[in-house]
Amino acid sequence: DLERIVALDGREMKENWFYLQVILYNELEDIDNVIRVLETMVVRFPKKMYWMHLAGMYSEKEWDSRALSAYYAIYLQGLLAKNSEIVMLAQRLLNADVSYEAAMVLEKGFKDKIVNIDEKNLRLLATCYTVAQEMSKAIEAWRRASKFDEDGEIHYRLAQALAQQDRHKEAVASYRKALEDDELDNRSDTLFWMAISHMSLENWNLASTAFRQAGKLNKKMAKQTRQYIRYITGEKRRQAALKE
Repeated sequence: DLERIVALDGREMKENWFYLQVILYNELEDIDNVIRVLETMVVRFPKKMYWMHLAGMYSEKEWDSRALSAYYAIYLQGLLAKNSEIVMLAQRLLNADVSYEAAMVLEKGFKDKIVNIDEKNLRLLATCYTVAQEMSKAIEAWRRASKFDEDGEIHYRLAQALAQQDRHKEAVASYRKALEDDELDNRSDTLFWMAISHMSLENWNLASTAFRQAGKLNKKMAKQTRQYIRYITGEKRRQAALKE
């Protein structure tokens, strides 16, 4: 190959000669050698285009962890300067179960005014914090996202985060806001979890009503909702007996 010929001639490989090899191996569809040459190039000539090409080749081989490492290396060198690039990296980190790091990448992108502060990116940030179990930060991010869009799904996710923090009164308000969206897909789930929050607040009648509505909408959860309603009936009797 070209590297061996140049070495035998006592000369040092130049950058454009390396890239010529990449082009030739690419035309031959010899991905392994494309990767081999690019791995040398990113060490000797750490340019964004070579790193991006290498990451793309890793992805083509379905070496996802290597592709992520390459993209993250580009990020650490400060070479990712577009909204789409930072968001793509955050999504890859989230998919690789590195959700807190994904959130940090987005937060820095917002701070550096590279990442757009919009509903889509705030939803991604909130998802990252939710998966990372950073619920206080998730709540803040879901609230920010809700200001950009009245999508019921956002209010549902906000309510779920609030409920995990035992902030059930606020959760109920968010579940109700979610139900105002006529296009909400998971209406039965929203009613079910709103009923659970009502139970935590000992709003027994409101909880029973929400359970009944959930059971009517989703026959698969009807048995479970009936069990909860029976429990509520018994709990109301028990509390009434204690007052006598």
